[in-house]
Amino acid sequence: MEIACKSIHLQKDHYYAKIPLPDSALKHGLHSIISLHEAGHMSLPLCHSIPDRKMFLESLQLYSARVVALVQTHSRDVVEVTECNPDKYACQEADGLVTALPGAILSVTVADCLPIFLWNRDASIFCLLHSGWKGTGILKNAFSMIDERFGLGPCSFEACIGPGIGACCYSVNQERYNDFCGHFGDECGRQKEGQFFLDLRRANLRMMEEAGIAGCTVITDCTCCNPLLGSYRRDGKDGFHNMMVLFGRFAPLKKSME
Repeated sequence: MEIACKSIHLQKDHYYAKIPLPDSALKHGLHSIISLHEAGHMSLPLCHSIPDRKMFLESLQLYSARVVALVQTHSRDVVEVTECNPDKYACQEADGLVTALPGAILSVTVADCLPIFLWNRDASIFCLLHSGWKGTGILKNAFSMIDERFGLGPCSFEACIGPGIGACCYSVNQERYNDFCGHFGDECGRQKEGQFFLDLRRANLRMMEEAGIAGCTVITDCTCCNPLLGSYRRDGKDGFHNMMVLFGRFAPLKKSME
């Protein structure tokens, strides 16, 4: 599997960053952005009732009826989006969205967990997943649904792993470390000076390699290290902001600090 490492592209005068998807996605009109910490708390469900979220979408001139979100529960459950109707999905509990609707914009919120993007060769099928330590493995469930619904295997897809907490900062207790590495491999954790750290990116890359995905772009920004990004680990329960990730066919504003 070919792996490319990139960083987010900050947007001048705007409270979001572009996630640099590869040409295989861009040429079919797929784009992704992530709100920054300064944009406010994007919360989880019900985009119409969260002021920061509503204002953020309006600032991007996005029609909110195209933006589909779920009630995220750190699960491995995946939902197929069959219509651009946010109200239909706003109360569903799941952490992954798969669609064949060209006009749908998929959305998850993150604050250390990884957003994972999938699309097939002609981008007729695309998918957005929310994957933290509890939900690691949702990738396999997404491909099970895609195979069942569309008859496509992982080798037809490319992927991108978005910004999330890195192994540099994700310290855990030994019990969680042993459990995670026992499931996903010793290379998915590291030990330093008596502390235990998880590598969520490595765990998902290993699953992608085993599945036969053609290539993956890895966004290397650590949410805990980068003060522009929201981080539950860094800011705590009362100070963190959930960031909204959007994935679909829309035109991000052009100003850039690249």
